[in-house]
Amino acid sequence: MKKTLLLMAGSPGTGKSYFDRMIQKKITGFTELSIDVEKEFLYDKYGFDNASEKEMLDYEALQLYLEKVRIEMKKGNSIISDYPFSFKQWGTLKRLSDEFCYQDISVVLTADFDTLYERQLKRDLDPERHLGHLMNHYHKGDVLKDRSKADINPSKEELKKFLKVKKYDEFALGKVFKVDVSDFSKVDYSGIIDQISDMVQGEISICGYIDHTLLSPDATKNDVERVVNEAKENNFCSVMVNPVWVEFVSSKLKGSKVKTATVIGFPLGANTTTVKEFELENAIQNGADELDMVMNIGMFKAGNYSYVGNEINRLVKLAHGSKRILKVIIETSFLTDVEKAKAAKLVSNNGADYVKTSTGFSSSGAKASDVAILKDNVGNGTLVKASGGIHTYDDAMNMIKNGASRLGTSQSVAIVDNK
Repeated sequence: MKKTLLLMAGSPGTGKSYFDRMIQKKITGFTELSIDVEKEFLYDKYGFDNASEKEMLDYEALQLYLEKVRIEMKKGNSIISDYPFSFKQWGTLKRLSDEFCYQDISVVLTADFDTLYERQLKRDLDPERHLGHLMNHYHKGDVLKDRSKADINPSKEELKKFLKVKKYDEFALGKVFKVDVSDFSKVDYSGIIDQISDMVQGEISICGYIDHTLLSPDATKNDVERVVNEAKENNFCSVMVNPVWVEFVSSKLKGSKVKTATVIGFPLGANTTTVKEFELENAIQNGADELDMVMNIGMFKAGNYSYVGNEINRLVKLAHGSKRILKVIIETSFLTDVEKAKAAKLVSNNGADYVKTSTGFSSSGAKASDVAILKDNVGNGTLVKASGGIHTYDDAMNMIKNGASRLGTSQSVAIVDNK
């Protein structure tokens, strides 16, 4: 299944939840997230006494929802959500989708206004609808027997004005399916679901997994520019270069979806923590989006886990404080299987975004079996990057099948061309 953000959008009364359930019956593998679920949780937990307090809870619900989207995307899970999405949510969802290399699909449901008005009246009278949506004051346990007396009961003209301002039917993120549901019986639900299924279940686009890498010590500016152009042409996830090239690469990638990545403490990992911190901060100042730091392998082999864990934790805090991603390279060629598992747990427990197999400068690079070990030993918040020795499409797919969410390779174009 391709990593997909599927948004069921449109005005209230268009049957988004119904369509959502139909999709999930035919296409398995989606994680369902809902802004309304977050709102109802907060309404019941805190309650509100006026419209301003309710507005504050609604804002907090949106932040909770977006954070859950980030968590699920970080895990690589596909997401489906139904809501009257507007441009208020568009920007953050777009940034998250770009950051985690997701394909976006928007199903925008529309209907003529009179139909929408009648459906909203009927929906709001339904005793199953959470009362918090209909009131300007609510606390858990409140009851309203006659829902026609709800605080929020707009007239036809008020609703028309509200929908005109919100522009729900103009929402568009990624591939858009615009569907008129004025008459439910005339909607080709199955046909639309089949099209969505083709997009979701189709062959994985490997490009979105790749950090297009050039770490050769003799790389010139022309070499780096070539790699940047290749990354933009193929929509790779990032360009991975040595720190001296970060500012140049960042400037060349401006306006594209491709991120700028660099290495810290590379390739030995034996720099002091202070030096690694300076490298990381300098790289961020120069425009790096992602940092791949080499673990202090000698300290780890000697059993000085507190030193290694403290170093990872300090760099994680610096990276996350600037909203950057930190990957930790453990150099699997130096480790036993038991040590690989322990290193993966140490990296994950200290909050890093990825554990990475190799620098590509040691005796051997990534192995699918190592990827599987790392995947089995990280928590939900940490992903696995395979790097070093990935030369063919089969190599790349083998890493992905064993749990890699990102691939570091200098053979990116050849891998894609030889698919």
